[in-house]
Amino acid sequence: YVINGTTRGKACIQVVEKLVISEDCLVLNIWTPNAGNNNTNKSQLKPIMFWIHGGALVFGSINMYNGSFLAAHDVVKENAHKFGGDMDQITIFGESAGSWS
Repeated sequence: YVINGTTRGKACIQVVEKLVISEDCLVLNIWTPNAGNNNTNKSQLKPIMFWIHGGALVFGSINMYNGSFLAAHDVVKENAHKFGGDMDQITIFGESAGSWS
C-alpha cells in the first residue's frame, strides 16, 4: 500500500536514546520528478540511484541483517516504470556501513 510520504516514518527498534521508534518501520522512500505519471515511455525513463544509509551495522533507520536491502531493491526494480525509473539502470551506493551492505 502507499502511505503519505510528506513526513518521515519512525525508525526501527534499536539501541539509540531519544529516537522515535516503531515496529511499523519498513519504509522505502522514493523521490521522482514523475510522481503519479505511469505513462512514461522508455526514452524518458531515468536512471535510478538506490542509496543504503550507514549506521555501523548497529543503528540506522531500517532493519538490519534480514535481507531488507535486497527486498527493497527487488521492489524498486519491479516497479521502476511506475515512477519513471529505468529498471536496467540501477546504481546501488551508500554511506559508511551502507556502502558495503
